[in-house]
Amino acid sequence: MPEFLKKLIGPPGTGKTRWIMTQILGLHEGKKKVLEEYGLEGALWGEELAFATLENSALRELLGRIGYEDRAGWMRTVDGIVIRALAIAGRVENPPNPLIFESVLLKVARRFRLNLELVKERINNFTYLINNLRVEEAKEYAQSDLIVGEWLKLLAEKGVKPFELYKLDLLNDVEAVRDEIVHAKTPHLLPKLMFVDEAQDLSRLDWLVLTRLFAESKFVIVGDDLQAIFSFRGADYRVFESIKAGRVEVLDKSYRLPQDIIDVAKAYIKRMVGKYYDFRAVDESKQAEFYILPPNQALRFAIELARKGFSVQILTRTSKTASELRLLLWSAGIFADDLAGSVLEKVERFRELLRLLAVARKKKAFTEEQEKKFQKLAWEFLRPDARQRVNEIFKQPALLRQGRLDQLLDLKNDDVWPDVLVAYLAYKQTPLKLYVDTMHAAKGTESDYTVIWGDFHRRAPDPGEEARVVYVAITRARKGIIIDNIMNPYLIPLLDILNEKVDVKTQPARPVEAEASP
Repeated sequence: MPEFLKKLIGPPGTGKTRWIMTQILGLHEGKKKVLEEYGLEGALWGEELAFATLENSALRELLGRIGYEDRAGWMRTVDGIVIRALAIAGRVENPPNPLIFESVLLKVARRFRLNLELVKERINNFTYLINNLRVEEAKEYAQSDLIVGEWLKLLAEKGVKPFELYKLDLLNDVEAVRDEIVHAKTPHLLPKLMFVDEAQDLSRLDWLVLTRLFAESKFVIVGDDLQAIFSFRGADYRVFESIKAGRVEVLDKSYRLPQDIIDVAKAYIKRMVGKYYDFRAVDESKQAEFYILPPNQALRFAIELARKGFSVQILTRTSKTASELRLLLWSAGIFADDLAGSVLEKVERFRELLRLLAVARKKKAFTEEQEKKFQKLAWEFLRPDARQRVNEIFKQPALLRQGRLDQLLDLKNDDVWPDVLVAYLAYKQTPLKLYVDTMHAAKGTESDYTVIWGDFHRRAPDPGEEARVVYVAITRARKGIIIDNIMNPYLIPLLDILNEKVDVKTQPARPVEAEASP
């Protein structure tokens, strides 16, 4: 088993990523103080230093701050580390592309005519069992559930499988994989020091993979068990809690939060799960605003704040509600993105399709590159009937290159998937710093204002997790929190604490123009 040198606990906004960045840069540059802390004699470089996390967003944030990916070594998600190790050992020829998983998920949803949320829920049930090492139960579930069975079959047809199954492959042959890595052309691929970020979100399977693959490494684990919100897919924060490290440190200064939000958050999580970490605001003079409003008023106020230049997150409990709210806003001509920025990326790709259509309508010839791009974008954004017409046209490449694209003039708005079209039209009308996504997606993000939407229709497997989801949501805001007044068992205690501790407004204020947001 590896040696755990340090466990760092970072409450919301206390700079966990900044701390990791400082340590990694110090190790790269051979700073004496940092080297002494880890009992090292010289700088760690490249593959000697590793970083693992669950989410791509945490990885991108760290690499963005460090500023150079080429010196990052084993800096990947746990999934990425597994695939790379298997590839080096010759167990994987074609690393799976995440887009394959997305396209298969959509295909399954359309085939069974189900909401995407319901399909994800079935798949999460399957991966939950594997992440908790209940492999035989997972096999039985896959055999009895048509949706999961179809999902696995379509992935297999594309030559890939769920990442959880790749992890099992590695564990079943971990010694041989380690030997292959050691005897590879670059034998230094097993690091001396491993940082694990958001460690509370790893499953028992993830921990087995990391500790067996990197059995001779020293570990520094970073996280916060009070922000553990992924038990529905198999994460188990109790592993993080139980690890005995040489040193345990709690960061105690929040750069993001005003003191009154910290006080509310600590009181809430203590009441709901019986535990809290003591931390304070760097600037204790700052005060936040608190609102309890009806849902329609909360939504209008969020839009008004965004129009004044503030960044606003509307956070829901389920992705279904988030999708419905985004579509509602787009239909009203108001652009709202998800927190990953994927809607804006999709809008930009759609604009490229429209630009290519404009070329066609001027009866100009496509270059070969434009032709390939048009086919790809048409497949992504057009409905099946329109795709078929485009495919028929592209069976005659000679005519295309001569500028004979008259038939493309028949493509109309009705040929486009409606959600894409309304998002594009809304973006043209009102691009704002307005985001609608789930409370889970908000992990690691921040904004000026947070709207907490009360759609708590689902329960996580861990009884304390719903409270931790609310805790994560209320600690995203730099300036203010808006809560809709739909009553549910997880927001009622929060409303009680707000009324005890702070001045709560029941009418929206008139927002002034925002200063430039950080």
